[in-house]
Amino acid sequence: MPSVHHKDRNGHTPMHHTVFSLDTTTGKGGKVGVAVEMARTLVEHGADVDASEMASLRERVFKETGIEVSARDCVMYAVGRTLREAPELRGAGTRDGADVRARAATEDGGWIASFVTRADEKTLTEIAAEARAWEKKAREEDSSGPDARAGGSFSVVTLGALGVDAFAAVIDPPGVATVAIGAEKERVTLVDGRPTTTTTMTATVIADRRVADEADAARWLDAFAAQCRRASQWTV
Repeated sequence: MPSVHHKDRNGHTPMHHTVFSLDTTTGKGGKVGVAVEMARTLVEHGADVDASEMASLRERVFKETGIEVSARDCVMYAVGRTLREAPELRGAGTRDGADVRARAATEDGGWIASFVTRADEKTLTEIAAEARAWEKKAREEDSSGPDARAGGSFSVVTLGALGVDAFAAVIDPPGVATVAIGAEKERVTLVDGRPTTTTTMTATVIADRRVADEADAARWLDAFAAQCRRASQWTV
């Protein structure tokens, strides 16, 4: 049976946050495999995000333009706009633009990397086109592409192709934050006491504590969730 979430009076699913710092010296929370010195400076914050508007937007864009926009493209758009609203997670020296990297798992067990410069200024289809160009380059070079790995201070990691609901991802150096996006799932929510189906995804942001604290991560994730709910207003 799907889980049931009540919506607030504005029709939005309340954010259910989990905030904790990683500490592999004690193994609390079962978080292991991260270098001890880095683990002492990380903040992790997760929440379920309403992705219904993004799913509808992808269908509309394909129907009207024939352009196939992925969930990853939508997340990169939302991340770019969110970094403009909440720049704390951009990192020092990058507050004039939002360059975003992305790594997506493939069904064959591999990874494909992409990179979008100034994602906070580009339309959704521009982001999709730039990401596809990086993917083409990566496939031709039979690697993730050194430029795609090296650019940007913020990363997006998606495991939707593998059906993973929620996970935590490492920060790609020299970045300062990463958001891990799980697969889109249908959940039952209550609106005015009546059940309805909502498409959600679990987003987990991991940030370097030297750049941002728990409050910064919480504000960023709230802004990201709000941006996703406004997908129908995005510039296509």
